[in-house]
Amino acid sequence: MPKPFLSFEAQINHLENNKNLTISDHDYAKRMLRQIGYFGLIGGYKTPFKNPTTKKYKDGTTFEDIVALYKLDENLRELFLKYILQIERHMRSLLSYYFTDKHGEQQSHYLNPANYSNNPRHAADVTRLISTLDNLANRNSDYPYINHQRTTYGNVPLWVLVSGITF
Repeated sequence: MPKPFLSFEAQINHLENNKNLTISDHDYAKRMLRQIGYFGLIGGYKTPFKNPTTKKYKDGTTFEDIVALYKLDENLRELFLKYILQIERHMRSLLSYYFTDKHGEQQSHYLNPANYSNNPRHAADVTRLISTLDNLANRNSDYPYINHQRTTYGNVPLWVLVSGITF
């Protein structure tokens, strides 16, 4: 049976009365439920606080404990994302520089399978990469600078194209 919709007040009552969660500040709980959502907060962060036999929260677990874990996870994700994006940008820069230095700046060069590993184990990956690059270079892109290169110069160099790909 699907779970019914519950108002914020009903969610708080359910957590207190049916799940053994201590909520000392209902206004704060309501704000957090409104901001994060019940499923994202309670569904995603309940496991360390649950008693596996009763399926309720361990005695003494507070709503604030769950929010604190959520915020720790959020801060870690933001921190990792910052550095992952820097690494990704660095990799795109190096990839485009060294590939173009070796094979040239025409898009036909990065779309040519002969310019990649000929190891049969990598064939599917090379095909997928070339398809991704071809789609980005030759279709109407969400990136105006790629469209500009294609329509103005008839060529999208790899150093321009890599700004539109993600790893």
